[in-house]
Amino acid sequence: MANPFVSSTQSSLFPLTFPSVRISKDEYHLFYSYERALFQTLVAIVNFGVNEAALVIGFLLWLERGGYTSYPLGKFFHSSLSVDAINEVADEVLICIKFLQRKASNLMSEGSSETCNISKLQCFLDQKRIHLDELYDYGDLIYDEVCCIATDLSKKAFEDMLNLVALPDHRTMFVTFSKGYPLSADDVREFFTGMFGDIVESIHMQRPVVLDGQPIYARMRCFIA
Repeated sequence: MANPFVSSTQSSLFPLTFPSVRISKDEYHLFYSYERALFQTLVAIVNFGVNEAALVIGFLLWLERGGYTSYPLGKFFHSSLSVDAINEVADEVLICIKFLQRKASNLMSEGSSETCNISKLQCFLDQKRIHLDELYDYGDLIYDEVCCIATDLSKKAFEDMLNLVALPDHRTMFVTFSKGYPLSADDVREFFTGMFGDIVESIHMQRPVVLDGQPIYARMRCFIA
């Protein structure tokens, strides 16, 4: 089977670099201004971790460079989507990343890869669609490219924001739930408030990855003591 992710015009979708051209930090910041704004939204408002947010944006750029969409996704998401919508699409990107990391066996065990809902993300792919089984089969290749993009962005486009978001990250904890015992955000808040007092600043419940499923984790941000 031919690799559907190999570019016919270049050996790799990334990096798209020009070694003889020196690009300043300000030029990087300007070029990736919408990605920077999206990164800040994901980390400071949606409560994604720094690495998680960088991977999400890296995957979106990989989709652009891979010819999946004609939209500049960073600009479109930041300018046109609500925070809740950004959160939902980013959660679907994380499903794709789990397939790239070959960590999707627990998702696939509940049914075929088609039961993993990435329909909102697919809406922005007007050139070709993502197939999760192909992401799984070619995960090593694609994940390496996505990580290269995310690392490059972190070093050159997001570096001044990393210190600004570090403190909120230290206040965020991940809470996992047992299958078969669905909980709401109110349930989680009530439990921790009863145990430790008024420590909960915000709770972000994962959107279920399968239809009629339950959240399997939440991100909870605590007040500074």
